[in-house]
Amino acid sequence: MKNHCDSCSERIVNARISEVWFGIEDKNPKVDHGGVEHMDERGVSVHHFDQKFHKEIEDANKKFMTWANLKNEEAQAEKSKPQEYLNKQAAETNLDSLSDEALDMYLLESKRTYTSKSDPMLQELKEMGLLEFDDRINSYVPSGNAILLFGKNPRNTFPQAAVKAKVHYGDGTTGTETFKDALVLVPDQVEDWLKKVLPANLDRSKFKAQQVPSFPVKVIREAIINALAHRDYTIEGAKIQLEVHPDRIIVKSPGKPAPPITLDSLKNFTATSYSRNKRLTFILNEMGYMEELGLGMETFKSIREDYDLPLPVVDFDGLNIVTTFPRTNEAAKVATHGKNIEKLTDEELQGFEFVVLNKIVKRKEYEDHFGFDKKKAERHLSKLVNAGLIERKGSGPSTFYELIATPIKT
Repeated sequence: MKNHCDSCSERIVNARISEVWFGIEDKNPKVDHGGVEHMDERGVSVHHFDQKFHKEIEDANKKFMTWANLKNEEAQAEKSKPQEYLNKQAAETNLDSLSDEALDMYLLESKRTYTSKSDPMLQELKEMGLLEFDDRINSYVPSGNAILLFGKNPRNTFPQAAVKAKVHYGDGTTGTETFKDALVLVPDQVEDWLKKVLPANLDRSKFKAQQVPSFPVKVIREAIINALAHRDYTIEGAKIQLEVHPDRIIVKSPGKPAPPITLDSLKNFTATSYSRNKRLTFILNEMGYMEELGLGMETFKSIREDYDLPLPVVDFDGLNIVTTFPRTNEAAKVATHGKNIEKLTDEELQGFEFVVLNKIVKRKEYEDHFGFDKKKAERHLSKLVNAGLIERKGSGPSTFYELIATPIKT
């Protein structure tokens, strides 16, 4: 059995140190990576150095990082594909390992008419590849997918199956929550938590005024559901993370984009409809929680138009797909990490978002979309080029502007 945490974090807790900063995580796959969680759960305030220092830290540990990356690649190569990993029987489980509450939720939301663990339901779950009939014990045995979706205690089998949530309040205090139930129960739990922690505005559009969260909960809920469905469950010790800050909300989903999806297709919201965890996606789709053939791209693309909020910013931090939902234009400029992007005006930021959504634009398209004159459109586009955000290609009437491709971090 793995140690719950490494010796460093144990010693920090035992020494009653109240606050810790760390630079980058150890990429050695044999390290449990439970140290941060161990300290957090025991009252130690843990902070991560700013992104701008990560490159300096990696350079200082270059030889070690090269070795750790090699070991990590070797370990990942030994693992089965996520689909195979979850399709296998979950060891030491049986039908009693499945939650009646989770199964009832599935039946309700998917509009099935039979009862939990009835013969018709068991047969259907067998046809979906979520159960196998074991002749030796004359009973059904859940697969890994079934334990994730409906398990009473999914983390007994998959310790990484959880959503770690943290809210940073404006007064400097924080609050944490861990969602570790069956996947089909988590979306509603996260939504209820968000409604409690997000500051509320007064909505007077209805006859009776009511409090509504200051950020659309629907958008974050969809991001969490996507993470539950599409994350890489073979990465042990890595949990989905939800961070609520006064100026931004961040969702981290473990794993690289699953081919054919690329980081660039996520960044400009053109990702194809592909999931590495097809059975999870199917069940969540049957419940109406997500589009089986989509990744929430339309919701994210329309956030400026629907809610007058900046577009989400998608990146990869070496372990997680990180989606940042800025709550202000200033937060969007910081999250984009573009050279000189902080110097953009709000108008120019929206111009950059237009290129993000279209990937390739001509000056006339930019001009017509915003109702600018030719000189203003050219001035905007030139500034985006000089900021290293887009490239000017072609010449004369065939000139166009293209979003710069982003190499994925390894």
